[in-house]
Amino acid sequence: APDVASPGPQTGVLTAADGTEVAHVVVGDDGRSAVTLDAVATLPSGRTYQLWSLDGPEPASLGLLGDGRDPTVAVTLPEGTRRLAISDEPSGGSTTPTGLIAGSGELTRPA
Repeated sequence: APDVASPGPQTGVLTAADGTEVAHVVVGDDGRSAVTLDAVATLPSGRTYQLWSLDGPEPASLGLLGDGRDPTVAVTLPEGTRRLAISDEPSGGSTTPTGLIAGSGELTRPA
């Protein structure tokens, strides 16, 4: 029997309000995902980037991404995550986005 083609990784590009691509996300079939911060400013001490799901009625934290110095950060995304955003938060993270949304976008599967 022929092998069933895997659906391939999901990918998403997070863009700033002005259209700049600030980060991209790759979701592997094994459930492991990574965010690559392409064009974000390095944050000052005491600040971190935080990843959010915008799929529900309220933004849900998906973890901290560091201060922008480490370009690729492994993340775990809940099944069905589609809409993402990154914001600038205090170093311990926040329960809802308080800082500037650096970028947002949607995950898509390759056709």
